[in-house]
Amino acid sequence: MSNGDEFDVTRGVDDADPKASSDLRTRAAKGVFWTATGAWGRQLAVFVVFAVLARLLEPADFGLVALASVFVGFTGVIAEEGMVDAIVQRKELEREHLDAAFWAGLAFAFAVALLLVALAVPIASVLGEEELAPVLAALALAIPIGSSSLVQRALLTRELKFRSLTLRSLAAITVGSIFGVTAALLGFGVWSLVVQNLVGVTTGTLVLWRVTGFHPRLAFSYSHCRQLLSFGSSVVGFRLLIYFTRRADELLIGAFLGPAALGFYTIGYRMLRVLIQVTSSLIDRVSFPLYSRLQDRPARLRRAFYKSTSFAALVAFPVFLAAAVLAPQVVELFFGPKWAESIPVMQILAFFGLIQVLTYLNGTTIKALGKPGWLFVIVGITAALKVSAFLVAVQYGLVAVAVAATFVGWIVAPLYYWGVRRLVGIGLLEYWRSLRVPVAGSILAAATMLGLRVLLDDSRAFVVLTVAGAAGSAVYYVTVRLAAPPLADEVRDLVGRSLPSRGFGRPKKLLMRRS
Repeated sequence: MSNGDEFDVTRGVDDADPKASSDLRTRAAKGVFWTATGAWGRQLAVFVVFAVLARLLEPADFGLVALASVFVGFTGVIAEEGMVDAIVQRKELEREHLDAAFWAGLAFAFAVALLLVALAVPIASVLGEEELAPVLAALALAIPIGSSSLVQRALLTRELKFRSLTLRSLAAITVGSIFGVTAALLGFGVWSLVVQNLVGVTTGTLVLWRVTGFHPRLAFSYSHCRQLLSFGSSVVGFRLLIYFTRRADELLIGAFLGPAALGFYTIGYRMLRVLIQVTSSLIDRVSFPLYSRLQDRPARLRRAFYKSTSFAALVAFPVFLAAAVLAPQVVELFFGPKWAESIPVMQILAFFGLIQVLTYLNGTTIKALGKPGWLFVIVGITAALKVSAFLVAVQYGLVAVAVAATFVGWIVAPLYYWGVRRLVGIGLLEYWRSLRVPVAGSILAAATMLGLRVLLDDSRAFVVLTVAGAAGSAVYYVTVRLAAPPLADEVRDLVGRSLPSRGFGRPKKLLMRRS
């Protein structure tokens, strides 16, 4: 028992009660705040450390770890078995579900990690990169370490307790970065990135065990495990496909063009991931548990979907267009001239990020409404298109691969919209209305930044970024304020709801109900 207020993971929300509805709205807003704090703080730290390491290490080092991470991430998705999403989505949750999820996930994670270690040498041999084998074997350790906290992650997500998840992320990145940068300064090369990864995963796991009240019992219920797997197995298939579609480009670049080329691509793609994490993903992570709670309330779910779409676009669209316009200055200032080949990749993938904002949220809605099979089909189509496009594009270099990824992303976006339309009953006109102000404001801001970048062409990168960024932000704010005052007011209201009502004390622990 903790000293703070405790809550029960099995409790529900009566949406018919206005007070309960307001509470859910406030909790969702706080979830956005803590997710944003975690995402922005985490990605800021990641970006700074990444920039430091980029100046200390070579492109081939980043490419080697990126190639190994493709396989580690793929097997990690299998090891998780979709248990996190199954726990979050399930209406009635018992203690037996959590014990079963923990032991099944941990056992499977060890099995998958051992298999990956055994295959490390053959994989490296097939790809023609002997140095890949030890790196791949070492990074495989992250799979069981991370799996040992999957139930804790699921419980915190289910109850919109993103403060503890934020603390976990920030602690993991801080400690991992300290070890990684220290190793790089000592001349450990590619192993600096391996150390950073393993230390970060271990730290995050320890923090989650500390801030939650769940500790597994020595008990296992096959029936409860099957109930979770009935949903989780479909999610695994979906996650494997979507993971493959997101990492197929890296795999093919590493195999055909080598680790150095993959290193340049990694810099450009890393910017895309950072921007997604600090924009759409913070809405996405809160939306899944929220939509799961509202799945029996279609009218409320529709309103929440339109608002989430508008807020995600409001934050993400100007950021991605700014990245496309100011990529040369970003690379020059933070990474240095040796990474110049990453600039066109970053610019092209910024337009891929624009559509990813919407497909992320639409996919989350489909999954929250219990239709992971639909996503499996959509992502299967995406995977087939992407692999085909990449196999052709990789023959023409990095920029061609980035163009192929962006093109396919825009082609398949209507499929996600179709799925949400069928399940929620959204209308195309109303959907556009939720996007038009962010679209207009982002275009005006981007045009302003581009004009200033041309005028200040001979200035230092820092000056261009500062002046153009400030002017673009001002234009965007004024546009939104004048074109959509209610939207601006609602954002201000949500910010007010999201701000912590008390100090940053010790996180509240979960109280588990025994069945």
